[in-house]
Amino acid sequence: MDWTLANHQAKAVWDTTTGMIDTLDLRKGLRIESGPWQGSIIGAFPDLLPPKYAESIETYVRGNDLVTTHPATTERPTRVQLYWRRWHELPAQISAALELIVSVQTHLLDSDPTVVIETHMPVGTIACAYDQYAELIVGKQHLLVLPHPQDGTEFDLIQNTPDGIALLRHRLFRNRLEKGVILRGRLLFVWSNDSLDSGVLQECIDRFKYAEPVLTA
Repeated sequence: MDWTLANHQAKAVWDTTTGMIDTLDLRKGLRIESGPWQGSIIGAFPDLLPPKYAESIETYVRGNDLVTTHPATTERPTRVQLYWRRWHELPAQISAALELIVSVQTHLLDSDPTVVIETHMPVGTIACAYDQYAELIVGKQHLLVLPHPQDGTEFDLIQNTPDGIALLRHRLFRNRLEKGVILRGRLLFVWSNDSLDSGVLQECIDRFKYAEPVLTA
């Protein structure tokens, strides 16, 4: 997966798939515009409003990874940084794996840092929720979404919204945030052309569980 960045529009390409992120409006998430997952959206932040000034958003590509930072505002007094990191050296069953790392901090003595992250899947998606992850199936294509097991992330899965899509909603950072503290939460998105066998699935869970987060803030 390679990222290119132009005028706050970040483009990711892997295999036959193309995705776009408007880093000024993260409510739109990573929109899959071509390939077998066309029409799906991952990593959407419905409560993160666009900034008043585009220059307040810092976005850059580091290697094959994308980093974007939204400053604190009066309406939301927490600074939010996103780090989209591609996994390498994957088992043959997996076509791509993308880790989303979310960091928050505040200048206030006390604040509510709750972050909501949504995944939208097209009409006809089969959705299943398990203890540690959710599985979204479109035809023969499978997408696993795993919250980091140490983060205590809450998630809800809605099979059929009024629009007929499948909606997966994660909530990070449920406790209050103090000044000077940095909180980090992680989600992992794993694409495959078939359901993963138990060994490969456990390998992904263990690798995710014990991986060190990137040192961004």
